[in-house]
Amino acid sequence: TLVEIYSAVPFKAAELQDALKQAEEQWSGRGRALLIRAAERQNVSAARAEVLQAGFKIARAKGGLRVLAVASQPMLKAMKPTSELAWFAGTAARTLIEVGEFDYARKWIELDLRLAHENSGTSDVPHDMWPLAILIGAEGSGEPNATALETWWQGRDREDAAAKIEAARVFFTLLDAFDVAVPPGLWAPILGAPPVQGMRNPRADIQSALRRAVAAGHRGEAVALSLVALGNMGPSPNNLNAVNLAIRALSQVGLKMEAQRIALETAVAAGL
Repeated sequence: TLVEIYSAVPFKAAELQDALKQAEEQWSGRGRALLIRAAERQNVSAARAEVLQAGFKIARAKGGLRVLAVASQPMLKAMKPTSELAWFAGTAARTLIEVGEFDYARKWIELDLRLAHENSGTSDVPHDMWPLAILIGAEGSGEPNATALETWWQGRDREDAAAKIEAARVFFTLLDAFDVAVPPGLWAPILGAPPVQGMRNPRADIQSALRRAVAAGHRGEAVALSLVALGNMGPSPNNLNAVNLAIRALSQVGLKMEAQRIALETAVAAGL
């Protein structure tokens, strides 16, 4: 429906020819419509991906990323993950996860994984999308064992300390929700970091009710209470306690795929 609305917006030929500049200058609904129309006009996948990549960069700076992601969904689903578009794999996968297209996202993650293995000559070197590959259960992603986690942690040294700790806090908490052991030594810097501002905790009575529902095997009740626990914040870095609770509950009542998807949405929201 959103794409249909964007398609009905009239644009002059000059606006479409200089779409990125025009869209950035008038970054409103009209600007986003212009960008989507400009991407649709491209007949070559690489050119279309370049327009979308630039558009997402503008949206991250100016707002409206979620809306742009939804509008780009049909184009992203139609793109084939190829080695020529390897540079776009991270953007495509994360955007598709954000709009709930997990099966399409998996194809881009697996492309990135395959090319990373080919370039390194080994399957044991974690790369940029390794956390997403682990959480989605991509074939060939390897095991998140102590060695791999240590390598991933050391590989983020190029980031500032706060960003590195935040990424690890989210990733390790999600792994913990699936009962994947993280070495104590990797938790130490996170435990020693300042507390996260704005962190939300589900109410104690909701946590208790959810545990009882899981213990009794009441799947529907466990799903409903998981949603209540997640609340309006949903799968986000400042809602990690609720995310952990929901993932554990859904996994225990046999809804492993749904638990994975909550973890993936949280990871993408955290910039992983």
